Amino acid sequence: MFRYQEVTLRPLEMEDIDTFYKWDADAELNILSGWTPRRSKARAQQFYEQHILESPKNLEIFSILVERRPIGYVQLALIDREEKR
Repeated sequence: MFRYQEVTLRPLEMEDIDTFYKWDADAELNILSGWTPRRSKARAQQFYEQHILESPKNLEIFSILVERRPIGYVQLALIDREEKR
């Protein structure tokens, strides 16, 4: 977990899934962010559960919280743990 003033970055938790699904289901947010088309709730839940429980070794996803409320998330991808970069 990383914290700076009122902003906290922490690994995804199961309690984040409902919030992230609301974002996934928001058509305007999808257009503005360039995300892929919306998923069903079951598919979104499966996707987030998989990343919470069995995260790929080359990917880390953190929830961004302000005053303990999720406002987004950030992904670090293509991590090479052997090369430490």
